[in-house]
Amino acid sequence: MNLIKGVISGAIGAILFILFLFVLDAGTIISIIIGIISFLATLLIFHSLTSKTVEEETQLATSSFYLNILNEGHAKLATIKNEVTNIQKDSIRTQANELLRICDQIFKELEENLQDIQTVRQFFTYYLDALHTILKKYNQISRNELRGNDIEKMEERVAQNLELLHDLFISIRNKLLEDDVIDLDIELQTLQKMLKSEGVSSSE
Repeated sequence: MNLIKGVISGAIGAILFILFLFVLDAGTIISIIIGIISFLATLLIFHSLTSKTVEEETQLATSSFYLNILNEGHAKLATIKNEVTNIQKDSIRTQANELLRICDQIFKELEENLQDIQTVRQFFTYYLDALHTILKKYNQISRNELRGNDIEKMEERVAQNLELLHDLFISIRNKLLEDDVIDLDIELQTLQKMLKSEGVSSSE
C-alpha cells in the first residue's frame, strides 16, 4: 500500500515537472521544485487520509465494544427485574425497585457517554450480578416458608446488602452526571470487599 502511494505521488510530481518544464517553460529549477512539492504534498494527503481512516475505525471498534457491554448489562437487568416481580415482602420489593430506577438512570447516562463505561466496568461485571444473586437467593429462601427469627434475620441481611448497593449506585449515578469518575474505581473496589464479606459473590 505504501509503495502504491509512493508511485502515485512520484507520478504526479513527474507529470507536473514535465508540464512546468516543457509546456509552461518555467525553467528547470522551478520545475524541479514544483515536482518535489507536488510529490511531498501528495504523500502528505495520503498520510492524512490514512490516519483519519484508522482513527475512525478505532472509534467504531471502541463504540461497538462499549455497546456490547451495554447490551449485556440490559440483559442482566432484565433478569433482575424478573426476580423483583417475585419478591413477596413489600419493603424488600420497594428497595429493589428503587435500585432498578437508579440502574435505568445509570444506563441512560452511559448510553450518552460511552467512554465512561470503561471506568464503571465493575458495575457490569460484578454489581449487577451481585444484585441478581441477592434477590434470587432471597426468593429461593422465601419460598421455603421460613418462620420466626430465621426469616427476620435473612430479610434484615438482604435489606442491608440492598442498602449498600443503593448507596453505591447513587454514587455511580451522581459521579457520571457530574462527569467526576476519577475516584469511583476505589469506591467500587471497597464495596465489592464489603459485599464479599457478607457472602455475596457475582458467581453464585
